Amino acid sequence: MIFNRIKAMMALESFRVSVSGAFVTAFKMLTGFISLKVVASLIGPAGVALIGQLNNFTTVLLQLANGGITVGLTKYVSEFSNEKEKYAKYITAACYITLVASVVVSLVLIFGASFLSEKVLGSNQYPFVFLVFGLSLVFYALNAFVLAVSNGFKEYRVFFLSNLVGSIFGLVFTVILTYRFGINGALISVVTYQSIAFLCTIPFFLKHSWLKPKAVFTAIDKPAVRQLFSFSLMALVAAINGPLNQMFIRNYIINHESLNDAGIWEGVNRISNMYLYVVMTALSIYFLPKLAALSEKAAIRKEIFNTYKMIMPFLLIGAVCIYVFRGLIIKVLFTPAFEPMNGLFPYQLTGDICKMAGWVLGYLMLAKAMTKTYLVMEVISFSCQIGFSILFLNIFGLKGAPIGYTLGHLTYFLLLVIIFRDYLFRSKNQVTTN
Repeated sequence: MIFNRIKAMMALESFRVSVSGAFVTAFKMLTGFISLKVVASLIGPAGVALIGQLNNFTTVLLQLANGGITVGLTKYVSEFSNEKEKYAKYITAACYITLVASVVVSLVLIFGASFLSEKVLGSNQYPFVFLVFGLSLVFYALNAFVLAVSNGFKEYRVFFLSNLVGSIFGLVFTVILTYRFGINGALISVVTYQSIAFLCTIPFFLKHSWLKPKAVFTAIDKPAVRQLFSFSLMALVAAINGPLNQMFIRNYIINHESLNDAGIWEGVNRISNMYLYVVMTALSIYFLPKLAALSEKAAIRKEIFNTYKMIMPFLLIGAVCIYVFRGLIIKVLFTPAFEPMNGLFPYQLTGDICKMAGWVLGYLMLAKAMTKTYLVMEVISFSCQIGFSILFLNIFGLKGAPIGYTLGHLTYFLLLVIIFRDYLFRSKNQVTTN
């Protein structure tokens, strides 16, 4: 019985993709751990807090630089992957949108470097970081464009290989710059990593016909542009919501606790991001295209529950392991200055499980282009995260931030269960189809 279940699970495409994704992500986690150890050892909690601010800012800018169309691009390429004339229209439209948007955002970064240095990093010492970011941003955006198309075509092997190579170069780049130039080098590595990754990604895709100039630079199809932009608002709100949320909370901690405390909180976030990347990878490269191709509620329900069966055991095991070995993790990855992280893990790890449970249902809104519902839920999520975090920071101090994180994501998940109850729970009158 158990053998048959294992065999059936291994036959699932989602399982094979998840295993491959897990391997790549394990490697990315390893490079991330090494990078984190170097950065934490050389620049301390205060420096890690600044890196966190810049990371959030670059996430927002990346989405703005490609017009927020990567999710829509993946959806339509996946949907019309066997119809060249149709998917080519979306690739062409997306390429032009990416080039125009990235150039505009680059100019803003270049001419607003001093202002952004003051507002984002709280100092006038770092305008060079934003100048470098502006000069390299177009490659940053093109990397996202190429990977979005590859996801749509379900080219998982090439996607994983490009990520492996990019991780190696990213690690080397970060370690050398941080060791040589300290905090300045670490900040430069944050804004140039994806540009370096693009140089590693392109060789894997040059053989594909859809990437040839004659295929990409053709006449723009206006309906395709409109359809891609229908996803932009959702994607941009999602991209801005999380990073701005963290930037706001981090600033609140800096102003009401200390810069060092903000670095402690950032350290816990970095641990969460590393192991949650396994789930995020599987969701983005498999789950979204799969949902986009399904129309029947019974099939969607089955896919959702199969996905939960895959990710929840991993999340629970991962959370328990991190909690049990949290002391060792802090010792290996950080320095004694990060010891206060110990008390934040129980709340943070609980919040991670709630977050991923909500994300699975959140992807259904994206796949079905439920724009109004999505925007309302993002506003609610943002408000809950900020509101709960500030409330509990004032009551419990630093550990109030992960408590707010947990309650915010739990609220989001429960609301989505209510919204998608027809997809999740079979009604009495519904005929069994699977």
